[in-house]
Amino acid sequence: RDQMMMQDVQALEARFDARRKSERRGAAEDPELVSFGWWIQELRVSLFAQQLGTQMPVSVKRLEKRWEEITSV
Repeated sequence: RDQMMMQDVQALEARFDARRKSERRGAAEDPELVSFGWWIQELRVSLFAQQLGTQMPVSVKRLEKRWEEITSV
């Protein structure tokens, strides 16, 4: 189960990293993208360290939706 959850996190991170690398060419980093990176970290806490709690409700589904919003602009 943990391995499946980690695969979900890694898939989101791969998209995030690819987008960051493609946008780094001298431009300031997109604040929406920075925020998404923090959402990924919150997801890690939510999945693997529930006792710590998160600042906001997060799930793979929510992050997928947020990613669509960010990349469709």
